[in-house]
Amino acid sequence: LIKNKLNAGLKVYVEYSNEVWNGGTFPQTVAYTAAQGSAIGLTTPEDYFRSVQYAAYRSIEIWELFEAVWGNQSNRVINVLGGQSTNDWIMENRVWPVIFDSPTSNPNNRKPEALSIAPYFGGNGWNGAANNVFDLLRQDINGPRPGGGDGRLTDVQQWHALAQSKGVPSLIAYE
Repeated sequence: LIKNKLNAGLKVYVEYSNEVWNGGTFPQTVAYTAAQGSAIGLTTPEDYFRSVQYAAYRSIEIWELFEAVWGNQSNRVINVLGGQSTNDWIMENRVWPVIFDSPTSNPNNRKPEALSIAPYFGGNGWNGAANNVFDLLRQDINGPRPGGGDGRLTDVQQWHALAQSKGVPSLIAYE
């Protein structure tokens, strides 16, 4: 359907799921993906890590399905892997080595063509009418964040560096 209806000059960006890592908002997603990870033999004891590992594994399967359907137009399929904008460490240390660098998990040596994050800023319960709202936004973006942590600009820079180090051509920010 997508292949037949999408304007021929456009590409389709394929991402398995949104915020698989977010057990606070979507506990059912972490429970499901962690269970699926156990079913395929992922042995990481923590549900959270097994969940994001399975999401990467399943992403590879879905990318391959899309590319098979798109055939000689598979260059229009962009393989996207989502991550948590405030935590590139998990991708680099718990996902990449277990899934993308493993001939068992990734026999065709598939890699994402884009990493995606949603570096939200300004949603910290502030009063938008406050006199200092723009100062708060600048601090949230440039850091340190009022609630702790680096600014969002640093998060994006760290993800960009990770993408480059892994040979991933694009970093996408959305939402």
